[in-house]
Amino acid sequence: MKKRMLATACALLFTASVVFSNEPSQKPMALVFTKSSGYEHGATKRRKDALSLAEKRLKEMFEARGFDVEVTKDGTVFDRDLARFKVFVFFTHGNLFEAGKDGQPPMTPAGKKALLEAIASGAAFVGLHSASTTFMAGDGSVDPYLAMVGGSFKGHVWTQDGIAKVVSPAFPGLEKAPAESTLREEWTLFKDLDPNIRVILALDTRDMDPVKGKAYREQPLHPVAWVKMHGKGRVFYNALGQEPAVWDAEIFKQTMQSGLDWALGKTQADLTPNLTTLIPQAKLMPSKGDMEKPAAK
Repeated sequence: MKKRMLATACALLFTASVVFSNEPSQKPMALVFTKSSGYEHGATKRRKDALSLAEKRLKEMFEARGFDVEVTKDGTVFDRDLARFKVFVFFTHGNLFEAGKDGQPPMTPAGKKALLEAIASGAAFVGLHSASTTFMAGDGSVDPYLAMVGGSFKGHVWTQDGIAKVVSPAFPGLEKAPAESTLREEWTLFKDLDPNIRVILALDTRDMDPVKGKAYREQPLHPVAWVKMHGKGRVFYNALGQEPAVWDAEIFKQTMQSGLDWALGKTQADLTPNLTTLIPQAKLMPSKGDMEKPAAK
């Protein structure tokens, strides 16, 4: 009798353990998407199917915050259930409707629509470097994806030293960051900037080379990292990340940590727009009415 009861208890314990082990993970999910339909940056290029530098570092950042992380270049992921993702991370390039350079399956229009709806409904979005070159219209209009990001790539000239300046020192996580840090990077020039963004890091051009830095020195500051809302979703964009050494720079790590914590709802911040105050020369996106006008023929 005792043996039978012991066997029954063991069977129940085994069954319970199996059920427990088969339960889906209760961790939040992050999607790191690195498809390059245009130029493939070294930071996102895989070698022998190993994760790229950016993929590894981003995965580590989210795992340290208790996330399960899916890393992919497959655009069809957006045709599946997106409700399982709390945050979408893009280090992408080009028209993602095309297979492009990396040969991975492209996004579909339905997948792109689902992404934007997920963010507007409350999912977070994090964009790195060339995420601002993604879905550029080329006809003078502003693509809805780039309107969500908050700015479009205009160009860049020469990888060179520049001063990364903290312009929102009260932003959570940046209170103790150095006011200025020199970085060697491929600095981005922007157009179609959303006047409602809160810039937290900017490029100070005062020490840039008069020749190699001429395009940058046309104005004293350029936005580098910012935060904004898109519907109910929190958006954090950081133009840095092209150069491998940047990933080990303290100001980059501090900006990423503070931006991620805010995007994930771990901190609250003053989102008062400061773009036009800091950078009166900033090239703003058209007003909503102008954006909706048909392109001139």
